[in-house]
Amino acid sequence: ALLKLVAVLAGVRLDELLQRHHQRQMRQFAAVAVGSVAGIAVVAGLSVAALNARADAAAQRAKASGLGAFMATDLREGRRSAGRLDLRMAVDKAALDYYRGQNLARLPPETLAQRAKVLQAAGEDNEKHGDLKTAQTQFEEARRTTAALLAAKPNDPQRIFDQAQSEYWVGFIHWRNGDGTTAKAGFEAYARLADRLVQIDPKSDAWQLETAYAANTLGVLALRQAGRPAEAQAHFGKALRTQQLIARHKPGDAKVQRAISNALAWLADSQRINGDLPEAM
Repeated sequence: ALLKLVAVLAGVRLDELLQRHHQRQMRQFAAVAVGSVAGIAVVAGLSVAALNARADAAAQRAKASGLGAFMATDLREGRRSAGRLDLRMAVDKAALDYYRGQNLARLPPETLAQRAKVLQAAGEDNEKHGDLKTAQTQFEEARRTTAALLAAKPNDPQRIFDQAQSEYWVGFIHWRNGDGTTAKAGFEAYARLADRLVQIDPKSDAWQLETAYAANTLGVLALRQAGRPAEAQAHFGKALRTQQLIARHKPGDAKVQRAISNALAWLADSQRINGDLPEAM
């Protein structure tokens, strides 16, 4: 009815006006359709890009995880047995350069933990080379990583162990720099973490051995750095008792026997310095 009225007022035939109206509707429909298709294309493109990015990230994580694990374990042991510090330091540099090219925010926790192990290995080698400043930087960076990972999962035994190693190495480098107070704080943190591991799994010989290592380290510090042989004697006694307990489960384990021998030697040193010569003998 409206179109009939408009046709009379405009002096246009009704069928022509109806055709124009239909064409206008078709143009509007076409515009909506084109817009919809374009929108779908954009969404599809973004989806494909997101899937590709996810696949690239997964591939990067897998590559980093595999290479990181190799560098932190097999390659580390192989170059240690080779006995060449220059070779070990070259591998350290290659490993750290590789991680430097990664987006750390996109790496999974296990790969970040492996990177921390590489940093600790590099720090150890730099300490042997005499570059204490670089070693300290690497040990402290490793500790920041292991501390963040532990904060995310505070009861994870592996993360507690990794943080314990970080505390030991940071304490060790401070000891090498002559800072006994800071070194003691690091070694005590190491001991507390080792005790936590034993609380989680009292039957684990590996965790028990960590407490012995921690006690032995505190004993050496008390004897060498602080000149407190009685305190050192208590630490060495604890280490020895723990290692002898482990030896009952592993009577033929050469590593445990060497640890017992080492603890006995340190205990004898502390007794000798403390004036208890018969016990030292």
